Amino acid sequence: MSRYKVLNSGRTIEGLPAPAILEDEAIPAPVADAVASWREAVEALHEATSALRAAEKEAQESTLRVRGERTRWLAEVREKTKSERRALQAAERRSSAAANGLVGALEEHGGTLRAIGARLALQAHAVAVDAAVDLDEARARFRVAPKVGTHPLVDDELVSRGRIGQRQEGPLVDLDRVDVAALAEIAGEEPGPFGFVERVSRRHAASLWTTARRAARLGSALGANDWTTRENLEGVK
Repeated sequence: MSRYKVLNSGRTIEGLPAPAILEDEAIPAPVADAVASWREAVEALHEATSALRAAEKEAQESTLRVRGERTRWLAEVREKTKSERRALQAAERRSSAAANGLVGALEEHGGTLRAIGARLALQAHAVAVDAAVDLDEARARFRVAPKVGTHPLVDDELVSRGRIGQRQEGPLVDLDRVDVAALAEIAGEEPGPFGFVERVSRRHAASLWTTARRAARLGSALGANDWTTRENLEGVK
C-alpha cells in the first residue's frame, strides 16, 4: 500500500517528503522533474480557481436577481462562467495527473529519498547536540538552572524520582537516545564524517555515537567512569 495519498485534485499529497529532501542536490532527476511539474500544475490550478471566482463574482453582480427566480439566476451565472469552469476542470485533471506522476517517482526512488532524509537528519542532529551542550554550559556558567545529569542509560523513572525538586531534565537526555548508527546505515554513510565519535558503556556494552564536544563532557557527567572508547574496552580482558 502506498504511503502517499493524492487529495483535492492533486493540490495536496499526504506523506510528501519534507521540502529539504525534495530540494536536496542529490535528489534523483526523475523526482526533481516530477516535483517541478507538480508544483507548476498546482500553481496553474490556483490561477484557474482564482479566475473562476473572479468571473463568478462579476457574473453575479451583472445578472438581474428577482425574488423567486434563484434557479434562473444561478443558471445564468453558470452560463456566463462556462469557459472558466472548463479551464478549471482541465487544470484539475493536469494537477491530478502531475501529483500521481510524482507519487510514482517517489515510490520508485524511495530508497534514495530515505538515504537523503537520514543524511539530513544526521546533520541536524549534530547541530542540535552541540546546541544543547551550549545551553547546558550556559546554565552551569550563569547558574540559570541546576546542573543536568546526562547519562543516557539511566532508567527514566529512577532519574525522575531522584531529581524531583533537585534537578531538571535537559535536551541532551533525549538527544542521546537518537540512534545515530541506524541513521548512518540508512544514509549509506559512516557516522564519523558527520562529526560523530563513539563512546561505549563498560557496564552495558552499549554504544553511543555523539559529537566530540558531547563525548568530552561525558567525562564530567553522571556515570562518567563508565564511558570509554571501543578500543579501550576491547583492550580490557
